[in-house]
Amino acid sequence: MKTRAILTILISLITGFAIGFITSSQITKMRTRDIHSMSSIDAFKARAFSVIEPTPEQKSLIMPIVEEYALKSDTLRKQASREFHGLMDEFHSKLQPYLSDVQMERLHNFPKYVKKKYKHH
Repeated sequence: MKTRAILTILISLITGFAIGFITSSQITKMRTRDIHSMSSIDAFKARAFSVIEPTPEQKSLIMPIVEEYALKSDTLRKQASREFHGLMDEFHSKLQPYLSDVQMERLHNFPKYVKKKYKHH
């Protein structure tokens, strides 16, 4: 009888952990989807219109505004990306005297690992 109770509790815990992990993964995916959806001009416009749901008359009136800010958003995203890459290059060069070749290799490969890991999401 004790074995059955322990087994039931163990299965419940494992199931709870699995459900929690899946839920956490889905929440993270939903949060990052909004960020990634703004990553191009067309995606920005599509996302804006899907949120606003304008009437055909409104769409023709606001299209120039949405296009203007889609372009500004894309330009800002590209600029931030360039600045971030420059910052990371500076970071790596300052660390280089203190790290081994293997550590530097891991540091340089980390962005590839992250990109590969999240590409499947």
